Amino acid sequence: ELENFTIDPNTARCTLCNGFLQHAIKDSIKDKIPKKIFEFNKNFWQCIDCEQIYWEGTHIINLQEFVNRINEK
Repeated sequence: ELENFTIDPNTARCTLCNGFLQHAIKDSIKDKIPKKIFEFNKNFWQCIDCEQIYWEGTHIINLQEFVNRINEK
């Protein structure tokens, strides 16, 4: 899990339709995502237009680690 990471709902956009994202209540999306994703993540966001769901996946962690390594040099 990333420390100090959050999606800014004022600027975050859906990659499918470019709609704005809002924080999703975890229990409200339980049946819309894979069980393992639900169990291992606590923060979710949902597009207000197309309802696409996003979470803090390992790609975010890997990207943050990559940026940290670049900044160390």
